[in-house]
Amino acid sequence: MFQDSLEQLRATDPELFEVVAGDLQYLLTLQREAELPQVLWRIAQSDFPDATGEVRSHIPGRPEFVRTLFAMPEDASVCVFAVVGDKNTPDGPQGNDWYDGAVPLLDEVWRRVLAEQAQI
Repeated sequence: MFQDSLEQLRATDPELFEVVAGDLQYLLTLQREAELPQVLWRIAQSDFPDATGEVRSHIPGRPEFVRTLFAMPEDASVCVFAVVGDKNTPDGPQGNDWYDGAVPLLDEVWRRVLAEQAQI
């Protein structure tokens, strides 16, 4: 699902895709030291607030403000990118309603990763 979202973004808006890709690289490079304005740690609505966050990508002068929700434990041993979207689109969920739909998806993906790691 996440990969499909990125591919669709690359096909429809290459400029915004480059910004999103750069911000994700920033997170992966700095990990727990990444900070605002690109990275916000602790998603309050998540079942795993200490392990979750969002990458915020924006092109000045444009209305899109793309969020990528992720989970990364303290040791940064794995990073899961789960949801990418714009919470300010007129056709979709707005503001906190966007998180109400997106955060449960992130939590489900993170639960599966944790369960798989426990089986190793």
